[in-house]
Amino acid sequence: MALMRLLFILMLHFEAALSEAKFYRNGQSVALRCTTDLSHTCRDVIWFYNRDGGVSLVEVRKRNIIAQSGRAARLSVNADCSLIIHNISAEDYGSYICRVRDRTDLDTIIYLSILTISPSPPNADTGNDEVTLKCSLERDMHLGPCNLYSFRWLDERRTELIAALSGRAETFYRNGQSVVLRCTTDVPHTCRDVDWLYNRDGSVTLTKVRKGNIEAESGRAARLSVNADCSLIINNISAEDYGRYTCRVRDSIPHDTNINLSILTNANTGNDEVTLECSLERDRDLGQCKPNSIRWLDERRTELTGKGDGYELRGQANCVSYLTVSLQRANSRTFTCQFVEENRVQVEAQYSPVPAVTLSTTSVPTTAQPPKLQPPRDTFIGIGAAVGVGLVLLLITIAVLTKFRRKGGATEEQKAPAVMI
Repeated sequence: MALMRLLFILMLHFEAALSEAKFYRNGQSVALRCTTDLSHTCRDVIWFYNRDGGVSLVEVRKRNIIAQSGRAARLSVNADCSLIIHNISAEDYGSYICRVRDRTDLDTIIYLSILTISPSPPNADTGNDEVTLKCSLERDMHLGPCNLYSFRWLDERRTELIAALSGRAETFYRNGQSVVLRCTTDVPHTCRDVDWLYNRDGSVTLTKVRKGNIEAESGRAARLSVNADCSLIINNISAEDYGRYTCRVRDSIPHDTNINLSILTNANTGNDEVTLECSLERDRDLGQCKPNSIRWLDERRTELTGKGDGYELRGQANCVSYLTVSLQRANSRTFTCQFVEENRVQVEAQYSPVPAVTLSTTSVPTTAQPPKLQPPRDTFIGIGAAVGVGLVLLLITIAVLTKFRRKGGATEEQKAPAVMI
């Protein structure tokens, strides 16, 4: 019984403690609110600070800032007992705990993460005409590492910049679109200095463009081109085009531009009902797609889940998702497939549930050109053999008839009397 009571108390402690994550920029002022439901005054409140699981320090006790705190001059407590931190810097990241009347089971835990951006240090050898900007997020280690590609750079027009140098940006497109892959290296060059390499799933790397010229041996040469700024253009992309594309200038590997091209494709099968397949083709080095990262929407932009009116979501396996739709209820309906990563729609495709094979008894308009049906090869062989045998029989018959006719003509000549003139 004592053990059960202990477990119950621990469960209450786990469920009651509140935690949240907050993000701020370097230099801002932060108000961390104590959201406990206990009735209290600020003299009942203690604020603790902890970073990366180290020793917890008391910053505020009974509304008084602890003078020993190295940040005491930047801390204050307002009327609702919130902790105010002025002019925050990278050193302020970590977890802040509000505790009321020593009730550890009702702690409010706030993880403060701070985004900083700074130019390269003065002694960095980056050249006189350029500066390297460093963007970093200081966060408590309990929150784990930042996800891949969770940082984005935008210019003054709010246009996202594709990763340069040895970065490995991922770009998303739909099947059938045309793609422009930009070579964003900072190395001065002309297009004659540029090679474009292609690799899929860690296989053999192929050269698609050498010194600015398309390699004729490429199976996709007809769909590839290079524009004036040395970008690689791929027209009418398909699933086979996914993989990693590398722009290399003057054989300088450290300054490679790597772009992972991922492609959203769709297909359908069925007659009375149609199953829509939505798949994302991506390089395996990027890992598997997360569960529920492929979403389906109806024409009202409502997300579809489970089974509903005229549809059934069949689920997602890695980077493939299936939606079955009843054609009897699918008139004028459109469905959208989205790939979502880090709560952002990376790419989407819309299509109607048209069956892959349609059997119809309605007449075809005279302007329509029905497809030409070609019989299989065995049919041609059978027809050829039949025609050949028939031709031989016909020739034999004609020969026999001709022979008998000649014999008959000779007999008549023998029987006929001579006519004298």
